[in-house]
Amino acid sequence: MNPDSKIIHWIEQWTPLVCAVLASAIYSIWFPNVLSAAADTFSSVTNVGGIAVGFLGTSQAFVFSMPRSSFVNRLRQLGAFPKLLSFFSKAIWLSLGTTFFSLTLTMICPEKGASNATQIPQWLMVLWVFCTVWAIVATVRVIYLSDQILRVAFSEQS
Repeated sequence: MNPDSKIIHWIEQWTPLVCAVLASAIYSIWFPNVLSAAADTFSSVTNVGGIAVGFLGTSQAFVFSMPRSSFVNRLRQLGAFPKLLSFFSKAIWLSLGTTFFSLTLTMICPEKGASNATQIPQWLMVLWVFCTVWAIVATVRVIYLSDQILRVAFSEQS
């Protein structure tokens, strides 16, 4: 494996986590309490997260049940399939975790205009932003890699 390839693999591995840390820091510094009473936002993220889990599970099954083309065989020989499987699993678990986290915040979030509403603690909001961004970037990574695999695999067949 050449040095450029190692750098690319390192970037692929760590980009979702780095983006989540940066987004959490930016939120906590510049946008505190913006979402602390946004039940609609949490509800929407719960819906989208559930859809993402279903999409990721389906695309994982599709990619890993692909016929054994020469490209798929090369991926298996290079040991790329276990890495791809780990990317899929991570994206699924992060989306599922964010969905449950958002569902929990939907249930404890104060109603709009409630006089006795208490705000969700800032640290909990930073953690929610962290989890949400991590799940989104991990999902985008899987979509991008799946797209590349499918393009190459189907171009070989035609």
